[in-house]
Amino acid sequence: MKHIFNKYLSAVAIAYLFITLISDFFNLIIYNVNFSSLHFELVVYLIIAVTLDAILYHVVFTRFLTHFLIETMLLYPVTLAFAYFGHWFLFHIGNLITNSLIYLSIISIIHIYFYHMAKEEAKEMNKLLDSLNN
Repeated sequence: MKHIFNKYLSAVAIAYLFITLISDFFNLIIYNVNFSSLHFELVVYLIIAVTLDAILYHVVFTRFLTHFLIETMLLYPVTLAFAYFGHWFLFHIGNLITNSLIYLSIISIIHIYFYHMAKEEAKEMNKLLDSLNN
C-alpha cells in the first residue's frame, strides 16, 4: 500500500497533468480549437504554489504546524485571486465559505500526508543507521 501511495499516485497525477496540457496544446495549435484557460491557470497556480513551497523548504521551522500555517496564509490569498480572476466559482459569502473550507481540508490532507511520509522516511533512515552501527 505504501508503494502505491509513494510511486503510483504521484505518477498518475503528473501523467494526467501532462496529458491534459499536451491535449490542450494540440487542440490550440494544430486543430485551432479554443479551449478554456482553466488548465493554463491551474498550471500557473501550481508553479506559484510549488515555488512558494520550495522557498519555504529552505526556512527552518521548529514545528510542522508552523510550516503548515505559514504556507497556508501565504498561499490562500493567491488561491483566492486565481479563483476570482479565473471565475472558478461565483463569489458570494456562501460559496466563499464553502470553497474556503474545501481548500483548507485539501491543503490539510496534503500536508498531513507529506508529514507522515517524512516521519516514515526518518524512521527508515534511523533503522538503517542503527543497523550500520550495530
